[in-house]
Amino acid sequence: RALSGKLTWVYGAEGLAEVAAYRWKCQLNECAKVPCSSNFFPELTHNEVVGWSALSGLTRDLGALVVLRHDGETTAMARRIDATLRLIRSSFAFVREVRAEGSSQVARFLDLTYLGDFTSTYLGIAGGVDPAPVEPIQRLKRELAGMQHIVLDEAPGETPGADSLDGRLGDAASVPLERPARALDVGSI
Repeated sequence: RALSGKLTWVYGAEGLAEVAAYRWKCQLNECAKVPCSSNFFPELTHNEVVGWSALSGLTRDLGALVVLRHDGETTAMARRIDATLRLIRSSFAFVREVRAEGSSQVARFLDLTYLGDFTSTYLGIAGGVDPAPVEPIQRLKRELAGMQHIVLDEAPGETPGADSLDGRLGDAASVPLERPARALDVGSI
């Protein structure tokens, strides 16, 4: 319930917690129907921490930070996370560190992932929404199905010709809308 009515960020250390954090983000978006962002250590310590100083008034009231932790973090990574949290903790209304349980990387990954799935489902229910339907995605798919392809660098009303990308590159300037799905390399977890 602490995430109800909050703008949520989910952070995790590079590797399994990074993937779990992205899963939390996607599940909060789809099941709870709320905006959510994710990022990972060490990347977020290079730039994202600066952003918290500018919006601290807003995030102190509405911001929630969930940090996914696990026993597989290196000592250096654990110190980096702890130092970052000391720096930005006061920028959020709510900060929770979630520590994975499990004796293997796969067990820790699944622990973090399942907790995010349950959290998103119950947050949706608490917010009065059905976690299952994803109507905005269905509307977008219908919209995109009506389009064959996108031509790059063509202004409205412009006829493709020698001065446009289409004229210089022919069919190579047309970009299909469908992309191959990204696969998770479970072997690296």
